[in-house]
Amino acid sequence: MELLHRRLIQFLVVAETGNIHRAADQLHMAQPALSRAMKLLEEEMAVALLIRQPRGVLLTPAGDSLVESTRQALAVLEQGVNLARESAHQLKGRLTIGYGIFSSMGCMPNLIVDFRKKYPNIDVQLNLLASIDQLQALNKGQIDIGFAFSIACKPPLTAWRISRERPVLLVNKEHRWAKLKQINIQALQNEPMVLGNIQRWGYHRDIVNAICLSAGFLPTVAAEADHLPDFISHLRMGEGVGMMGVAIMDQIPASISAIPLSKPTLTFDQSMVWNPAHIKTISQLFIDFVQQNCILE
Repeated sequence: MELLHRRLIQFLVVAETGNIHRAADQLHMAQPALSRAMKLLEEEMAVALLIRQPRGVLLTPAGDSLVESTRQALAVLEQGVNLARESAHQLKGRLTIGYGIFSSMGCMPNLIVDFRKKYPNIDVQLNLLASIDQLQALNKGQIDIGFAFSIACKPPLTAWRISRERPVLLVNKEHRWAKLKQINIQALQNEPMVLGNIQRWGYHRDIVNAICLSAGFLPTVAAEADHLPDFISHLRMGEGVGMMGVAIMDQIPASISAIPLSKPTLTFDQSMVWNPAHIKTISQLFIDFVQQNCILE
């Protein structure tokens, strides 16, 4: 059906220009390809549509009839699309979204802002929740959508990755590594590190542990933080070094340096996550919106 729709639009341009070459230019395609498309359309319909002449083309009676029918069909299609869009814009209801502090550092805020602009009648409620709390809330139907660490999003939940962040090492400006352009993960062995507590930062710690284990060691924990401001404070006081995704670079104070890891084996990935068992119309609308506007290579 999609192929037929494309060929009918091409045929309409050929009919309106009266010339295959000019039509091909207008359609931004090669003339031989357009000529083949018109022949295939005639074969598919089992009727001659064009009279080919040295200086252009003329319509057969069947071609003239198809032009009129195609114009009417495209007008009806456009009207249907416009009505569908208007109906979507008029949708009302509430969408409850959970998100982690790490998700809010990436593209998630822009997705929320753009969705609210497109669907102003939908009340978007935002709840700051750790990844593990989001999973529980999704299973209980307490939130519609979550934004959490990708490693947390497992069946029966469904996920769509929205970011893939390379890890960076965070150090106090006075630290001996502060002016490095990059650093090998092996250098962190036995280096005091600041981590989040296991209860709230469990998935973040899993990623940090896995990155360190790729070099054959586990991090040396010097301090644990409950929240991001607490984490940053430990770094500012020189109690250790920290590790996060590169998006943190827009959030850290001038007293902290961010150093990319050379050849990282893992990334800090974030995903949109939902429970298929609790999906509703507005939730699906948001899911479709994110999938159309956030595509990773």
